[in-house]
Amino acid sequence: MYSSYFDDQLQIFHATLTEFVEVNEVALGVNECFAADYAGELRALWNITEMHVGFALNEVEQVVQVLRAGNVPSGKMAFVIGEKEFLRGVVQSVRSVRDDWFTQWRVFPREEDAIAWLTD
Repeated sequence: MYSSYFDDQLQIFHATLTEFVEVNEVALGVNECFAADYAGELRALWNITEMHVGFALNEVEQVVQVLRAGNVPSGKMAFVIGEKEFLRGVVQSVRSVRDDWFTQWRVFPREEDAIAWLTD
């Protein structure tokens, strides 16, 4: 399941992915994230602490290829994984599919730490 909102005050796009997440939900989230009306650079917080991967890496590569053709903004993306180190590996694997991102990516166990980094 995917849900999102944009925090106008902090200028952070918040996305939450829970349960079994399919690649179309990832693509929807990325498209919404990149389309948000930021006052400055992209700031995105992806809470994936309750996510179960319901897609293969080759499916993620397809999403990345679509994004490659578009305008990927510069900025920061924080991924909150809680205590699930497996999700750290998923984030690193997705990031490695494309090596020319204009965004900084970091993984955090807690949302508070992610927000502090995004607003620094």
